[in-house]
Amino acid sequence: MDSTHDPFLMSPTDTDSALHERRQALSRAKWAASGLLLAVTVLYAAARALEGRYPGLAAVAAFAEAAMVGALADWFAVTALFRHPLGLPFPHTAIIPRSRAALGRRLSSFIVSHFLTTTAVLDRVREFNPAQRLSAALVAPRYAAALSGYALRAARFMLDAVDDERVRHYLQATVTNRLLEVDVAELSGKLLGALTDRGRHQALLDAVLKQLGAMLDREEIRARIIDAIAKELDALRYKWLARVGIQLDEILGRFSADKVVAAVHRLLEEINADPDHSVRREFDVQVATFVARLESDPAYRLRLERLRDEVLARPELAAYLHQLWTDFKGWIVRDLGAADSALGARLSSMWVRLGTRLAADTDMQAWINERVDAAATRFVEDYRGKLVEFIERQIAAWDDRYMVEQVELNIGRDLQYIRFSGTLVGGSVGLLIYGITELVRG
Repeated sequence: MDSTHDPFLMSPTDTDSALHERRQALSRAKWAASGLLLAVTVLYAAARALEGRYPGLAAVAAFAEAAMVGALADWFAVTALFRHPLGLPFPHTAIIPRSRAALGRRLSSFIVSHFLTTTAVLDRVREFNPAQRLSAALVAPRYAAALSGYALRAARFMLDAVDDERVRHYLQATVTNRLLEVDVAELSGKLLGALTDRGRHQALLDAVLKQLGAMLDREEIRARIIDAIAKELDALRYKWLARVGIQLDEILGRFSADKVVAAVHRLLEEINADPDHSVRREFDVQVATFVARLESDPAYRLRLERLRDEVLARPELAAYLHQLWTDFKGWIVRDLGAADSALGARLSSMWVRLGTRLAADTDMQAWINERVDAAATRFVEDYRGKLVEFIERQIAAWDDRYMVEQVELNIGRDLQYIRFSGTLVGGSVGLLIYGITELVRG
C-alpha cells in the first residue's frame, strides 16, 4: 500500500527528510549567489587590468562594478533580516530576531483575522462536506479494515491493562464501595415511582394477565394443574376408592382443574375488561404502599441495606464474576489473535454498512454536517483568543538561532534569488549609466 496516499499510514521520517532537503536547497542557493558575486568580481578585475589594451572592456568593467555593488547591497539586505552582517551591530540589522515579540503579535493577529474567522472556517468545513467524506471512507474496505484494526488493538490493550492484579483489585474495591453507598430503598422507590407514573404499572399488570391467560390455555399447563390437584387429593388418602376401580382422584382432579381454569379465565377477562376493577384498585394500593415504605420506613430500608451488604459480601458472587470475566476475556483474546477474527470481520462489515446507510441517508448527512458546523463555530469562537496567545508565547520562547533557521529555511531560498537578481540588475543599470555617460561625452 502506498503510504503517501493513505491517510491512515505516515512515515515517521517524512519531516526529517523534508527538513534536510530544504537545508540542502538553501545551501546550494547561497553558494550559487556567492559564486555569482565572485564571478563578477573576477570579471571586474580582469576588465580593469586589460582595459588599457582593449578599451572596449571599459563597458564590461562598468557592468561588473555595478553588479558587485548590487550583489553586495542585496547580500547586506538579506543578511540583515536574519543576523548582523559580518558580525557587526549595524543599525536596523538582525531584524527578525530583534522583532520577535512584535512578529509573534502580528503573525498571530494576521492568522486569526484572515484565516480563523468564523465565516472562513465554516466555508472550508462546508466545502469539505464531512458527512460525504465520512461515508466514502467507511464504505472503502481498506479504511473499514484499518478502523477495525485500530479498535481491536485498543481493545487488546485495554484487556491487557485491566488484567493486572492491581487494576482488578482497585476496580473491584471501587465498584464494591460504590455499590455499598447506593441507597437501595431510595433507588427502588424512585424506579417504582417512575413505573407507577401515569398508570404504567397497570399496563404491566395487563401484560402479566395476558401471559397468565395464554399459559392457562396451554394443554401442558392444564396437565400440570391436574397432576398437582391429584397429588393433593392423594395426600388425603382416599385410596380405598381405588380398590373398587374408581380413580376418584384423577376424575376429581381433571374436573377441578377445568373449573379452576374456567374461573381464572373469567376473573382475568373481568379484570381486563374493567379499568376500575377491585383487583386493579387493590393493586394500586399495594404498589403505593410498597413505594411509600421504601421511601419512608427506616426498618424496611435497613432490611434492604442488610440484604445488599450480604449479597456483596458473598465470596461466591466475587468468584462467579471473576470466572465470568476470565472466560469472556479469554474468548476475546483468542478471537483477536486469530487470522480470521470474528470480531474484526464484524467490525469491518459494520463500518461498511454504516457508510452505505449514511451515503443513502441525506437527512443523517445534513445532521452530521450541522453538528460539525456548530462544533467548528464554537471551537473557533472559544479558542481564537487562546490561539493568539499560544502563537505569541511560542514565538517568544523560540531561541534566536532556531527562529532564524526556521524562517530562513522557508523563505531564505527565494531571498538568495533576490541576490541573483540584484547582481544582474545592478550590472545592467551600471552598463546603462556607462552608456549614457559616454553618449553625453560625445
